[in-house]
Amino acid sequence: MRVILPQTYGVGPHAESPTAEMLRSAGLLFAGRGARLSGPTAGAVTGVWSRGSDEVHVSAPGLRKTRLEPFVFHRTQTERFARRGRVIDGFAVPHPLDLCADLARSLSSLQLAHVVDRSRYQELVTLEGIDALCEQWAGVPFVTVLREARDLVRGGSAGTRSVSEDILHQALLRAGIPPTHVNVRGILGVPSDEPDFVWLDRRLNVEVDGRQHDEPEQRALDGARDEVMRSLGIRVTRFRAADVRRRPGWVVQQIRAALRAG
Repeated sequence: MRVILPQTYGVGPHAESPTAEMLRSAGLLFAGRGARLSGPTAGAVTGVWSRGSDEVHVSAPGLRKTRLEPFVFHRTQTERFARRGRVIDGFAVPHPLDLCADLARSLSSLQLAHVVDRSRYQELVTLEGIDALCEQWAGVPFVTVLREARDLVRGGSAGTRSVSEDILHQALLRAGIPPTHVNVRGILGVPSDEPDFVWLDRRLNVEVDGRQHDEPEQRALDGARDEVMRSLGIRVTRFRAADVRRRPGWVVQQIRAALRAG
């Protein structure tokens, strides 16, 4: 279902199938003065959360929460998120600290740890800044998730990037075979690589592949990446995200067998 928002219009061949950029612009225009992208949409634009949905999240001071597919409009909580925002590629987004707090309302602590880790890697936030935010809003529900995410990062975790990774991580912990590293950039010797699950002592890397990995271009990239890992003496095992969600016990059995084989 296409929703026509007041104050917006479309012309040309793309009007019937708007791009993500067009939808973001439309949402900001509709929301009016002080509008910013928010939640997973802002996380995608900022580059700290890549597993956003097809929804477009927008916040502004004068809005109330409303869903008009694919838009989700939120009222900006100015008393809580008062820092100056940023503009990235023409899109207004929250201050990085406010974005971490905003995402704490929709992500798990493991997923938010990934956001905090990437934000820190990009030098957008510091753990000391997260400490101050947690102290400022002690007692507010989202702070519990933010505090847990901060502690995970401080302990060396880079968090998880999807619900499927969350499920597998918890299943591995219950099985008593926790990975030594999760989504830690460069841990296998390639600076730009972020392997999903790693048992460094066993030289094993487990990847969880969502639907995007079925695309021919992505399959080729995955194959080239795995060849590099093998050249470094790393064994790579891939599982489909659907299998992780439907039968996590089976996936854990396969991983246990791979660990023993190493």
